[in-house]
Amino acid sequence: MAPFDGKIGIRQVSLGQFLSAGTAVASLQSVDPIYVQFNMPEQFLKNLYLGQPIQFTVSNFPNETFTAKIDAIDSNVNTSTRNILVEATAPNPQGHLFPGVFADVNVILPQKNNVVTVPQTAIAYTLYGDTIFVVKQEGVDKQGKPILRVRQRYVKIGEQRGNIIQILDGLQAGEEVVTSGQLKLQEGMQVVINNDVAMPSMSKEYLKTHNE
Repeated sequence: MAPFDGKIGIRQVSLGQFLSAGTAVASLQSVDPIYVQFNMPEQFLKNLYLGQPIQFTVSNFPNETFTAKIDAIDSNVNTSTRNILVEATAPNPQGHLFPGVFADVNVILPQKNNVVTVPQTAIAYTLYGDTIFVVKQEGVDKQGKPILRVRQRYVKIGEQRGNIIQILDGLQAGEEVVTSGQLKLQEGMQVVINNDVAMPSMSKEYLKTHNE
């Protein structure tokens, strides 16, 4: 008799076959509860805690969202990927979830207000740090029109949700940033803003930082 309830797999031996001690006949999997393992980038470590809720979906039930709670966080970060392994426990009374199935996981993080964010395309990633170009008005020309120049700044980035990234330091809410064409820019270059240039999945170029 098995020491736990579960699902038995396909038989690995034939009828009438002679068996030696310890030969595997079939596998038995405990599936309620079931464990979900996933990796998180190291910058989110400060946001993870035991008992934290997560939501996930699986391909065989694409229209159903399952819930689980984090019950283990690995003790070290993978030096190659800079990710940390996390394990959550999910109830599975109906047996919809199978061991080995791929899951799309969404960790529920605490909501933050008054956060400065920019589109991912506004950030240039370099070995020396992450930078953005800020558009500043520096005087007016002979016709009284504002003179706009770009200033490159190093910024400290935080959480990312979709294509939006939080800026922790180096940018104030309301400042204008460049979201495309940074390779053509240099520090102090004079520019003209064109908000009619369409960005992917956006109706117009996203130049202004905003508060979430």
